[in-house]
Amino acid sequence: MISDREGASGKTRSFAILLVCTGNICRSPAAERLMISGLGHRDDITISSAGLGAMVGQPIDGPMASLLARRGVDTSSFASRSITPRMVESADLVVTMTRRQQSAVLLLVPSAGRRTFLLQELALLLVELDSSPTDASTAPESEVSGADRLRAMILLAVARRATRGAIRGLENFDIEDPYRQPERILTTCFSKIESSIDLLVKQLPLKPRTTLPKDALPKVATE
Repeated sequence: MISDREGASGKTRSFAILLVCTGNICRSPAAERLMISGLGHRDDITISSAGLGAMVGQPIDGPMASLLARRGVDTSSFASRSITPRMVESADLVVTMTRRQQSAVLLLVPSAGRRTFLLQELALLLVELDSSPTDASTAPESEVSGADRLRAMILLAVARRATRGAIRGLENFDIEDPYRQPERILTTCFSKIESSIDLLVKQLPLKPRTTLPKDALPKVATE
């Protein structure tokens, strides 16, 4: 029998990360493109985003796209999409920007609770775990696939969240929607997303691969 972590060839399937916000034109696409930029193009990891109330087919919002461009992050070939239960079910890791979005994801797919995190919460948990990684997360990538290393790390994050108790001030981990808001809200939002993604990229047990070429950007989903 082929496990749900294997493809028809018997190889471990890729690790799927789904980033979620409301409109899928500001926060989640920024997180998506920053993570892709940080990790580079990899065959063993897929990174995508979706919105709970997406403005379907829209590009990244202009002010957010400008901030990304200043960091050298490509924002082309992006079109917002609406989240579906299938997307959540297919994801190994679901990352939201607010607690309300997290709750909405779990209304769609209640079984996704263990693998759904707030962005800033996940960054904190992985930093806390940095001193005690698993064998799978520290083994050379030639011996353990990047996908399996990520699965091992996320299992640790799940266990850490369960044993450490409630994170004090979790309400402060929400990242406010910057859409059509004053510039200070946009820059604060971007700073939180950028710093969290930077922490995640540094803590994930992976070596960055080659920079993502423009023609390798995720194709617009039709779901």
